Amino acid sequence: MSASSRLLMAMSTSPLVAAASYLGLSVVLLFVVVSSLADIVGRRSEVAASAVLLEQLEGPRPRANAAAGQEAMPTGSAYLEGATVRLPAPPCCNACRAR
Repeated sequence: MSASSRLLMAMSTSPLVAAASYLGLSVVLLFVVVSSLADIVGRRSEVAASAVLLEQLEGPRPRANAAAGQEAMPTGSAYLEGATVRLPAPPCCNACRAR
């Protein structure tokens, strides 16, 4: 007899072996579920930390309770948004510099 047929015969004839196998399989599956949930919770905390870091990188937000007469700081990056200032191109050679 092969090992698999012996195991099948032991499980079908002995309720103790079958119960132990069922219990072992249940413990393994429970461990997989708990470790998956722990991984999901860990990823959620990483996403929350990334969102906080992104808010810090985007710049300060205007204060809601700013005193009268004070202007709120603009939001966003000054380098990527809004009007741009055009500067003259640098001269390409000495002849251009003389002009």
